[in-house]
Amino acid sequence: MSASVPYDRTALTTAVVHLGLGAFSRAHVCAYLDDLAVAGVRDVGVLGTSMTSERVPAALAETAATADVVMVSGITLAVLDDPQRTSLIEVLAHAATHGTRVVLDPNVRPRLWGSTEEAARWVDAAVGAASMVLASTQDLGVLDVVAAEWATRVAELVVTDGAAPSRWWAGSAAGTVRVEPVGAVDTTGAGDAFDAAYVLARAEGATVPEAVTAGHAAARDAVGHPGGLRWPDRP
Repeated sequence: MSASVPYDRTALTTAVVHLGLGAFSRAHVCAYLDDLAVAGVRDVGVLGTSMTSERVPAALAETAATADVVMVSGITLAVLDDPQRTSLIEVLAHAATHGTRVVLDPNVRPRLWGSTEEAARWVDAAVGAASMVLASTQDLGVLDVVAAEWATRVAELVVTDGAAPSRWWAGSAAGTVRVEPVGAVDTTGAGDAFDAAYVLARAEGATVPEAVTAGHAAARDAVGHPGGLRWPDRP
């Protein structure tokens, strides 16, 4: 039993393998998982790993190939070096061939890249390994990408645009989903909330438009209060 948490960490079953586990994740998704563990849920363990060890890519590829979903952010690509980026994309491609749903959020942060050309090259490589891309018009603008081109390369593409309707493509189908008006208090975590709700809805059998609507609802809740988290039962 840990002295810092009211549950036995060794009793948790790993549910999330997190590449590059850092302070943001500890203060964000891990906080939710900690709440669930306190409530008695045990399949909420997190395994933190990185691409710095030569043994990690092979082990990660094996794990990813058995996962339901692998979610990758462009921020992860940005903070790795070129050999690590190559290894990660190989892991994603391997997972995709085994039926894992590989989800990419380009989440482009220009200051993390050496140049926009570098960002465009590596994000494009990641798109090639993905089955689902959840992007924003800002991402497309920075990378100088036309959404319709990406839509021909992945099974699903969703492009959000703030308060404007989101666009989606899935095979030969395409459409838009209106965003309900909301008074944004703090946009921290809006994209993460959208991604999580969208992927969960699709995993539960929702159509693409239904999943986009679910993503909008989660993002709307996220921007309606200060900070990226909200617990109704906490002060």
